[in-house]
Amino acid sequence: MTYQVDIPKRYQEVNTECLSELKGFDLIHDFLFHARYWKCTKYKFDNSEGWTDQAFRVLFLGGSLGTGKTHTLCAIAKAYSVRASCIFTTAFDMMDYILKEKDSQKYKDTSLLIIDEMGRAFESEAARNRFFDLINHRYENQKPVVFGGNITQQQLANILGKALTDRIKTDYRKVFLTGESKRG
Repeated sequence: MTYQVDIPKRYQEVNTECLSELKGFDLIHDFLFHARYWKCTKYKFDNSEGWTDQAFRVLFLGGSLGTGKTHTLCAIAKAYSVRASCIFTTAFDMMDYILKEKDSQKYKDTSLLIIDEMGRAFESEAARNRFFDLINHRYENQKPVVFGGNITQQQLANILGKALTDRIKTDYRKVFLTGESKRG
């Protein structure tokens, strides 16, 4: 069964082949897909031995403008959605929904939450409090989250705050995409 994941139109044709070409691919593979459960080929992820979602994991995918972060995050979402639920969203869209609807349950319940554009949407106290509640809930329930954006590791720590940064530090990994913008 493949789960539905809402990926922006520009990235709907993304495939998992791009993941194997990344400098940090082994980390992404081992970190999110548990090497002992997922066999990786250049073109697909094969889950023939079973699926587990036991450990809390946090991945930060950073880099400068145009280096393929969103493309990579969408590929991760597609690969993950083959076996489990996944939400891909931007920080702004997620916080806009949470603050307007006063409901973050869908972001708490999904197996994997991928949040792009982490440098935006956390200006208000209400947004910071709701975001803390969401990420803390995922931490306590051992649900993985991937953060992406044009921010540094220190800026991400500032967004998360001291309490969350301290909680996730043992299960945190980072991959930085470098190079010239692919947009020209």
